[in-house]
Amino acid sequence: MFHLKMIEYRKKNMMTQEELADRLGVSRQTITKWEKGTILPSLEYLIDLSRLFGVTIDHLVKDDDCICESSHQVHTTALAEFLVTAKRSTYAARKNKTEGTRQGSHDYMFSRNPYTYRDSFFGASCFSGQELVYRDAQACWSMNYYGKCC
Repeated sequence: MFHLKMIEYRKKNMMTQEELADRLGVSRQTITKWEKGTILPSLEYLIDLSRLFGVTIDHLVKDDDCICESSHQVHTTALAEFLVTAKRSTYAARKNKTEGTRQGSHDYMFSRNPYTYRDSFFGASCFSGQELVYRDAQACWSMNYYGKCC
């Protein structure tokens, strides 16, 4: 819900409605209406809000099914350490290959509680794929990639 995200990001940026209104060149009442969900900002203001808050417009306006309870929040340091280990233990080491989930795919998997890493790609010299990390069976990180080997 846009109006709830707007409140959250305004407060995270330690701004009052008045301060945000001044930065955007609108009235405080306009900010109040946006935060109540009475009206929505124009595209011009969505661009300004995304820049001010440091998030994408998509993130501001779309319902985000990746927001989770604090008990399921991902600790980025632990995730980064797991990713390094997982990558070194799969494709880079040519280990932990699994049966392809799609015709022609090359799939790898590595698990270390509470994380599971999956890499699935197509091709050889020209390739594309996706890496996913699950934490306690819920997706918590992903990356799509493509490239060409020389």
